[in-house]
Amino acid sequence: MKQTTEQFEVLNHLGQKTGVVLKRGTSLKEDEFMGIVTILVVNPQGEILVTRRHPNKAPGLMWEVTGGGIKAYEEPIVAAQRELQEETGLSLPISAFKQLPTVINDMFYCYQYIVFLTKNYKLDLGKDEVIDYKFLSLADFFSFLKNKEFISYIGERLLSVKDEILTIYQQRMIHIEKDS
Repeated sequence: MKQTTEQFEVLNHLGQKTGVVLKRGTSLKEDEFMGIVTILVVNPQGEILVTRRHPNKAPGLMWEVTGGGIKAYEEPIVAAQRELQEETGLSLPISAFKQLPTVINDMFYCYQYIVFLTKNYKLDLGKDEVIDYKFLSLADFFSFLKNKEFISYIGERLLSVKDEILTIYQQRMIHIEKDS
């Protein structure tokens, strides 16, 4: 089976589609961005999922959270749903995704989401994507974002919205405690 190169839509600094579609890996001009998604997965115990990249996926063997590129003509929320399924085997409805603030860094326009699992799932790691995973407490997660084994630019993006993550996390965990 012939493998095709993924394509993406070029975005401007406001996250608007410019009408230009490029092959993944193509250099962007100044003020052009590629859309990507990041998904924080929180289990019922309040722990956050981190995954270890496949060695053949640059940067190999580094830790990260679930995420990836938005394909051409794909909406960010649909890309988040797809990436979560590809990397972890979790198929969740779009309604499970709560949007976090969008962050721009380097050439990326990053749409960020958080999902709270209502039960513990056995993860089915994408064989070409992820080789390991672990769940970390909230405090350990924020510390791990600064670890040299965690992809720095992803950690920086998440730390830039730490207050927003904490607010949503705390509201959700209080809601769960009340329902228990």
